[in-house]
Amino acid sequence: MTNLEPKLALVYRTIVTECLNNTAVAKLMISEWYEATGKVPGDAEMAEMLEGSSVDTKNQNCTIGSEDGNVLVTFTSEPLVGKTITLKGSFKAGRVERWSCSGETFPKQYLPKVCRLN
Repeated sequence: MTNLEPKLALVYRTIVTECLNNTAVAKLMISEWYEATGKVPGDAEMAEMLEGSSVDTKNQNCTIGSEDGNVLVTFTSEPLVGKTITLKGSFKAGRVERWSCSGETFPKQYLPKVCRLN
């Protein structure tokens, strides 16, 4: 391991954290939709809500989207290009109880600790 590798890992984890922080509004939209309707928004409804929101869906490091009521974070900067983290809500008693994350194709060393525990 070179001296540069730990520094690069820190930079990559910072990018991942920035992108995950940018999902707060999208998670709130899904939560409120579920509380109001008892179901998650469809992909078309979610795309429309994201488009009209303050969510930076296409920042320099990632894109934020939705599929089947999950929030998808797809990375666009090296070395994470094309890698995705999925945030999934756990629904209980008419609300989102908690969010979990997974990144099956994602390099484990760059995942936030909470994602590595799932």
